Amino acid sequence: MSDILLVADLPWVAEAVRAALAGAGREPAVVTEPSTAAAQALEQQARVVLVDLQVGSMGGMAVARAIRAAAAAAGAAPPAVALLLDREADAFLAGRAAVDGWIRKPFNGFALRRLVERLGAERVAEASTARHAAPIGGADTMPGERGVAQFGSAQRSGR
Repeated sequence: MSDILLVADLPWVAEAVRAALAGAGREPAVVTEPSTAAAQALEQQARVVLVDLQVGSMGGMAVARAIRAAAAAAGAAPPAVALLLDREADAFLAGRAAVDGWIRKPFNGFALRRLVERLGAERVAEASTARHAAPIGGADTMPGERGVAQFGSAQRSGR
């Protein structure tokens, strides 16, 4: 059972995420039907859920909200949710969705691994604390790389 869930219906997105995480010895479980993502996240007790912004008929924002609602209804700690964005302007949507992080495609493996590791570590540390709203973190990139990862840790930890 994987502690990472990927919600993506395009094979190339799933392959890009698998390849990036393979370098860290991680294999995400993949859900291609967004309407089942919330149930899958709870069933496998995912620590981090990566959601393609444009997945199926629901979209990434709706999937993120469904995951939080399902966790609240079950009385479970919600997993960290990060969106895979198509363009820089989509960061506005990620903020409105109140997700824990996001990264813009095409991303590099290092940036995605760092995003997943950081969100997973924060989720473990915050397992008993209340959830906060939209992330306000800074960019995390490698010089010369196009992928941009955002984290919400600055607001959650009070830094």
